Amino acid sequence: MAKKNNFSDNVARWLNIAELKIDYYTQFVKAWIPFNAWYMVSYSIALNSDKDRVIIDHIKDNSNPFRDRIINLLMDATATGLEFKHYLAQLHLELEGHTVPSHDNKLSFRSLFVKKNPNSSHTLSQGKFVYKVTYDETIPKNQNRLKCEIFDSTQNLRNIYLEDLPTWDKTLFDNHFPYQALSQTKKKYLKECFLQVNPKRTENIILDPKIQSNGKKMAPLGGVTIDREFSIYFVNNPILISQALIEMLYNLRCILFHGEINPTDTNQKIYKYAFLIQQILIQELQ
Repeated sequence: MAKKNNFSDNVARWLNIAELKIDYYTQFVKAWIPFNAWYMVSYSIALNSDKDRVIIDHIKDNSNPFRDRIINLLMDATATGLEFKHYLAQLHLELEGHTVPSHDNKLSFRSLFVKKNPNSSHTLSQGKFVYKVTYDETIPKNQNRLKCEIFDSTQNLRNIYLEDLPTWDKTLFDNHFPYQALSQTKKKYLKECFLQVNPKRTENIILDPKIQSNGKKMAPLGGVTIDREFSIYFVNNPILISQALIEMLYNLRCILFHGEINPTDTNQKIYKYAFLIQQILIQELQ
């Protein structure tokens, strides 16, 4: 019921926004439309799908003019490159300063689902015990996809713990009685394996600056400088950064199109920088 009321409040605010001549929510939509048209023309037939999510994932995972443009701009020291990175830094700061929900999680470059976790199994040896968790999405949904095991290495890897769960679910895992009955040590290591096979494991592309004794902020080793003035640094992985940015823009598009964002003046600043970034990127598609 609370969620319904929130949507009602958003409708009223959107009606107020509609009276404005210029706003960055609308500007972002205008910058998204040519991108949407480009990727539908370029990939819907090849991928045999007109679903935005399918095509966006393909764009993230493969070389193409849009993703390549992001990577090039990250390394670009010209005015356009510096401008792009400044907007990217400001988008990060605005997201950190406001709670924008997406699937019950705050949208942030510090914790963003970028791509499917390639690790379907994780094994950890501690003392005489071996811990293993496997998650297999190829198993039908009506069967158990998650297997948790503990072996005793002193007894020819005798299986001393085996539990199957229908899916990867943190609450279900934590509250499962056999897991609760384990010692704190065994729970700790089994949980570590469990987290490693999360199919939607998030990525953190932010590197915090080093703080010297005098309080001065220094660039972290091996990072990509996004904005020196604001001490914003990303991980030294341009492909991952490009994937994260595409995913972030798509998330912002979805909550905007679905009316989930509260269209306040402060949230509008998020879309200001999302629009300015998108405006630069779509120039490559002409």
